[in-house]
Amino acid sequence: MYTPQDIEIEKIQVQGIFQPQKISPYSSHFRKGWVYEGKFFTSDFKNLNTKVYFLQKRIQADQDLLLQGTLKKVRPYQYVFKPQSVQKIKNTHRFVELRHKIKQKIKSYYSQNISSKKATAFLSWMTLGIGDHKELEFSFRQLGLSHLLAISGLHFGFFALIAFFSLSFFFPYKKTLIGVFVICTLYYLLLGFSPSIFRAYLILSLYLLGEILGKKACAFNILGFSALIEMLIDPLIVLNLGFQMSFLSCFGILYFFQFFENLLSLVFKKRSKEKIQSLSLISLYGHLLSAWLRKNLSLGLSVNLFLLPIILYHFHKFPLVGIIYNLFYPLLAAGSLTLLFLSFLCPLLFTLTTIYTDTLLKIALYAPAVSCYIRTPKIPVIFICIYFTFLILLGNFYTSRKKEVESEF
Repeated sequence: MYTPQDIEIEKIQVQGIFQPQKISPYSSHFRKGWVYEGKFFTSDFKNLNTKVYFLQKRIQADQDLLLQGTLKKVRPYQYVFKPQSVQKIKNTHRFVELRHKIKQKIKSYYSQNISSKKATAFLSWMTLGIGDHKELEFSFRQLGLSHLLAISGLHFGFFALIAFFSLSFFFPYKKTLIGVFVICTLYYLLLGFSPSIFRAYLILSLYLLGEILGKKACAFNILGFSALIEMLIDPLIVLNLGFQMSFLSCFGILYFFQFFENLLSLVFKKRSKEKIQSLSLISLYGHLLSAWLRKNLSLGLSVNLFLLPIILYHFHKFPLVGIIYNLFYPLLAAGSLTLLFLSFLCPLLFTLTTIYTDTLLKIALYAPAVSCYIRTPKIPVIFICIYFTFLILLGNFYTSRKKEVESEF
C-alpha cells in the first residue's frame, strides 16, 4: 500500500529510479519500439505510474533503471517519461525481463507453426496478453470485442478448465484442484500484473481454496474481497479503466444474470429433464439453440447494463453491434484456444488451428459496415452514481420478491 501522489507541473526535467513491471511492443505509423510500464521515484515524488518508451534500442529490464530526462503528465496520476540517459542499478532484480523473454519464446513458437500473422497476433493476445496488430485491434474495438484481447476471467477460466480436465484423468478431485491452483499461479506469474488478470487470478484462487478446504464461498464476497485486496495494494487502481470494467462486468453477471434469464425464459422456454428426454432429435437441437441464446443474451445484457455508463463516460459512444457479436464470437474464440492446446499435444493440428483462427478473424475484419452506436456528450459523474443506485435497488427488489415467491411454495 502507498500514498498516491500527483505532480501539478505538466512537464519537468528530472532524474529518478524506474522500477519496470511490464514490457509491451509499441508501434505507430512511423516507428516501432517498446513501452515499459512501472513505478517512478524521485527525491520529491514517489510511486508515479509511468510509461517509458524505447524506440531505438531496448534496455534489459532485469534491474531497476536510473533515468534522466523529461517527465510529462498525460492525465491525473499517469505519466510518460522520455529518457535522455539510462543506467542499470546494481544489486536490484526484476522478474519482468525473464517473463518477457519467456513470452517472446512462446510467441516465436506460434510464429514458426502458424503461418498467418493475424492468427499469431490473436492467439498471443488470448494466451500471453501481448500482441501488435493495429487492424485487428481496431476491428475488435469497433465490434465491442476488445475484452477478448485483454486476458481476464474468460481466459483464466478456460485455462483452468483445460488444466482441470487434463489432471482429473490422473489424480483425485482435491489433488486435481491443488494442481490447477499451482498451474494457474504459474500462469499468473508468467502474465504479470494487470487489474483484470489479478482479479481473475484472485477470484479463481479463492474459489479453488474454498473447494480444497471444503468451504462454500459466496461469489459476492469473493468479488468484494478481491477488489479490496487490489485497492489496498494500489489505491489508484480505481482510476484504471480495466479495473472498473472487470469488476463491474462481474458484478453485473452476479446481480442480473438470473433476472434476465428468467425474463428471457418467457421467449426461450425452459424445459424439465423429463420433457427434454422425450424430444425428437430436431426438437432437441432447437432446445439447445434456445437455451444457448437465452444464456448468452442474459450474460450480454447483464454485463452491458453495468458497463454502459462507464463506456459512455470514457468514450462517449457504445457499439450496439457488440451485443450481437458477443453472442457467438467468444464461443468461437474458445474453439481457437482449444485447437491451440491440442496442437501442443499434436503439432500436426497447427495447420487446422491456423485455418480456423484465420477464418474466425475474417468474420471480425470483414464485418458489415454497420455504424450503430449510442452516442452521448460528456456524462456527469452524478448521473453514473444515480444509474448504479437505481440498478442496485432494482436488483434488491427482484431478489426480495423472488425469495417471497419461493417461501410461498
